[in-house]
Amino acid sequence: MAAGIRIYFEGDPRLKPGFGAFLREIEERARIKSWRFDLIATEGAPARDFGIAPRKHPGSWNILLLDSEGPDDGS
Repeated sequence: MAAGIRIYFEGDPRLKPGFGAFLREIEERARIKSWRFDLIATEGAPARDFGIAPRKHPGSWNILLLDSEGPDDGS
């Protein structure tokens, strides 16, 4: 069973309050279950940081949010 939720997002740490407000209901439900809820700003290396997350935080659900620079070609 997961012990926490870790959401990695691409961008500046100053975006954290906005993401926190947007994800407030998820955070509240996690805390009710006594899970940790962490928002992590990756500042340019989101895929790398997310890639090592399962090894560093195996007891958490690790989630990656990426913005799109254009249409997804599916590759």
